[in-house]
Amino acid sequence: MAAGILGTIAAAVLPDIMPTIGKILDRVIPDPVESQKVQLQIAQALANRDQAFAEMLAKQNEQQAAINLAEAQSPSLWTSGWRPALAWTLVFGFAYSFVLAPMVAWLAAILGTALGIAFPTPPTLDTESLMTMLLGMLGLSGLKTAERIGGVDPNVGLKLARR
Repeated sequence: MAAGILGTIAAAVLPDIMPTIGKILDRVIPDPVESQKVQLQIAQALANRDQAFAEMLAKQNEQQAAINLAEAQSPSLWTSGWRPALAWTLVFGFAYSFVLAPMVAWLAAILGTALGIAFPTPPTLDTESLMTMLLGMLGLSGLKTAERIGGVDPNVGLKLARR
């Protein structure tokens, strides 16, 4: 895993430091033609690595899509129903937290004042946890939209060249 992280960092940083690498190679390899060949080899190795990385991510995305499709088409409610169940749990949690509980508390306050009875306030839900789950479910599509707007290749996560 560390090699993957270091490789990703190196791939992001190396194109920016290629001029510095060129200067170092000019000092190490005084022959300008040979230095140019080595720089070209480094650039080609980086391009090959980026291409392999893009192909690997595309394959991984295809495999995940196949898994998602198989899950959704399963006749078992336990396999195909977990995402809708989580979504409906979130809908109920938000409806309760932001509509039902405040309305019940308001009506209880009015009724309690009219009758002279103190009604307990309805329990509250941990909306921070609800938001974490909601953003986890919706965040992927939101990030895809942000990537498209920002000009990032959604399959690789690298900045696209402006045309």
